[in-house]
Amino acid sequence: MSVKRSITLLSAILIIFALMLSVYADGGAVLSQVYSHEQNMYIFIAGDMNADNLSVKVANRSAEVLESGLLTDCGGTVRTTVLVDISTSIPLEIREPIKKYIGSIIENIGANEEMRIATFGEKITVLHDFTNDRYDLSTATSDINFDNSQSMIYDAVYNTIPELTAVDDKPCYYRTIVITDGVDVTKTGITKEELLLKLQNDTYPINVIEASKAKVESENKDLASLARVSGGAYANLYPDCDMGGISSAFSTDGVFLIRVLLPGELLDGSTRQINIDDGINSIQFDSKLPLFDVPEPEVTAAPEVTEPVETEPEVIVTKPVETEPEAESFFEKYKIVIIIAAAILAVILLAVIISAVVIGKKKKDNVIKNRTSGNSETKYIRSDDIQTEFLSEDEARGILGCVCISIKNMSNALQTWDFPLNKDLTIGRDRSCRICISEPSVSRKQCVIRSDLTIENVSNSNVTLLNGNSLTIPKKLSKGDTIKCGRITLSVENIYSSELGADGSLNKLTEFVRL
Repeated sequence: MSVKRSITLLSAILIIFALMLSVYADGGAVLSQVYSHEQNMYIFIAGDMNADNLSVKVANRSAEVLESGLLTDCGGTVRTTVLVDISTSIPLEIREPIKKYIGSIIENIGANEEMRIATFGEKITVLHDFTNDRYDLSTATSDINFDNSQSMIYDAVYNTIPELTAVDDKPCYYRTIVITDGVDVTKTGITKEELLLKLQNDTYPINVIEASKAKVESENKDLASLARVSGGAYANLYPDCDMGGISSAFSTDGVFLIRVLLPGELLDGSTRQINIDDGINSIQFDSKLPLFDVPEPEVTAAPEVTEPVETEPEVIVTKPVETEPEAESFFEKYKIVIIIAAAILAVILLAVIISAVVIGKKKKDNVIKNRTSGNSETKYIRSDDIQTEFLSEDEARGILGCVCISIKNMSNALQTWDFPLNKDLTIGRDRSCRICISEPSVSRKQCVIRSDLTIENVSNSNVTLLNGNSLTIPKKLSKGDTIKCGRITLSVENIYSSELGADGSLNKLTEFVRL
């Protein structure tokens, strides 16, 4: 197939994809959990959100976003309830694998996670309340005995849902992992319909594990509906299954937190509509706001008038002013049309760029190679789809004598950068950054490495982590340090001098230049 036909076919596919994307733009990120604590509302999103362009409205009133980013980066807590069915209907072959699976998630419990172990049959027994102590949780797991004659699944799930509130004034994300064979003999208590209604209203995720003696051919519809309605995940646990895959499906690493300051005049206990928009995703839901009295600011008393002033009372007749409803903004009115038009223009531009690249590739097909001249070598490499070139030795003389740094993308071994620190080294998503990372969770300009080897966070919305700790003030970099920007983790591979005879090859004495 010719290059021209390939580009035409690719352009058609991209246009169709863009139109589908514009129709289903609201599906990229979904609401996982929401609750309010005093004047704060905590919103947890499953999926990527653009922290640089967040807009939150409560009952069509703009609300201040106090904090946003990945839950793990914001110092939030995860509270997981592990609920185990101990009825005698659980197959003998799967009982030990159930304990083994619980042991594996206890062993890999994160520093920001607390776990509660509970069993149920005819009644609910909490073996250990929320803690992250691995020994206590393992001891509680060893006490699980499958000796109850029947189980009441929906009643057990309903009555173990904790109160959704902040912990020590910090955001907390709640969820339940229920392990059962799906055999329910509920005669009294909570029905399946009552539980599903509560999960839908309270946005509480239930991750369901169907335990069986062999791999099931089709999922249990009742258990699957429990996971689907609540926004949780569904998995099958059987002997010799991939337990690591189940744990990955239930991971909370991708949960995005938005903390909002609610308008004080709306805190009357009523249910209000919440709208969230980041320019790509649009999420709308209803949530009950708390009944909370916002402290009024202190008012300084006006100075007393020493001499009374006699004035005749003035009679003012006022007429009620009829206010017209606020007109809908242009963007909100034509949002769908704008999104579709922007998507089509973006695809056309992309097709033009691809055409130019393909044509240029024919002319420069032999450019990406090594060429040797004497003892010095010039290399051309590709990093993050940008063709870059090392300067020659003569061109590099102007920057010899400064400190150089080597940085590696731990998620992509092919992305390694060597830079002299003769000027600030900016890391971010913007194309103007010297290290450009195309990842939505990274800010346009995330952090800066100065010439004195100090690193500073310059993002107003995202947190930069240095060796796992929030970078609140500039700190000195050392070899082996890790820098986390959103979901991307960078590693400082080497720090060396650029003077002749010092550590590093000739290529490490030179600087990237975009062609």
